[in-house]
Amino acid sequence: VWIIGTGKAPYHWNGSHWIRKKGCIERLDVDPKGRPWAIGCDKQPYQWDGSSWIARGGAGLDIGVGADGSVWIIGTGKAPYHWNGSHWIRKKGCITRLDVDRKAAWAIGCDKQPYQWVGSGWVARGGQGLDIGIGGKP
Repeated sequence: VWIIGTGKAPYHWNGSHWIRKKGCIERLDVDPKGRPWAIGCDKQPYQWDGSSWIARGGAGLDIGVGADGSVWIIGTGKAPYHWNGSHWIRKKGCITRLDVDRKAAWAIGCDKQPYQWVGSGWVARGGQGLDIGIGGKP
């Protein structure tokens, strides 16, 4: 378990108490191996390597990591980007919030509609929303 403290410092739960880690982060998610990904206070995306934050280039407002390890960010211009293992790939669209399930990214578009990424584009799923969250299946 990881949290962003009130002073924007990252903390990791060791089973009995919170351990402060170096850095300043604004958004956070964790991959299936327990490694956090974050948007730093400088807007850069970072990945924790076990002892330090590795800058992954680009700039973002939010980050989401799926159960399959896929990582998505919302760029500072509200465009979605997908991490391919070495760099960010820009995808079509304008989004304000995102989360990632086992197979796809989900987002709230700039028009407030929920969308699901289906491999080559976003599909509107109806309704209106301000934020989106995904739970995993046991």
